[in-house]
Amino acid sequence: MENLNNAQIKEVVNKVDKLHSRCRDKTKVKLYRKVLGLRSKWAKEINENNDIVLAMMLKALGSDCPYCGNLIDIKNISLDHMVPLERGGVSYKNNVEIICTKCNIRKGIMTDKEFAWIMSKIDSMKEEPRDYILQKLSSRGYSSFG
Repeated sequence: MENLNNAQIKEVVNKVDKLHSRCRDKTKVKLYRKVLGLRSKWAKEINENNDIVLAMMLKALGSDCPYCGNLIDIKNISLDHMVPLERGGVSYKNNVEIICTKCNIRKGIMTDKEFAWIMSKIDSMKEEPRDYILQKLSSRGYSSFG
């Protein structure tokens, strides 16, 4: 695997194997490549070292999404700007977090604090209105405030 030392390779392989143990080897190779592709893409996006981005990814993989609690794996991992670029945020390590793709889509142009507040309110709702709001957030039918 490109530009990784043996310990990093072992860590990537172990994470993929643990999170996707039922996948065939051929699929796992695709997942290894996805990790490396995202690492390079995200490193460029936030102007950061590949090793630092890989460490962020490995820390997040197998943990719970901070918003919905779903397990973050290679198939749903997403880099999110806590303060969106559209709202004046910057593409640096201190303004990004790794969350699940579903929450990244739902969050849209909200800040991390705004989205966390909304999610805390939605959690206490009955199933039908909660699901309705989550579906509306997922539809991306909004692009700006005001």
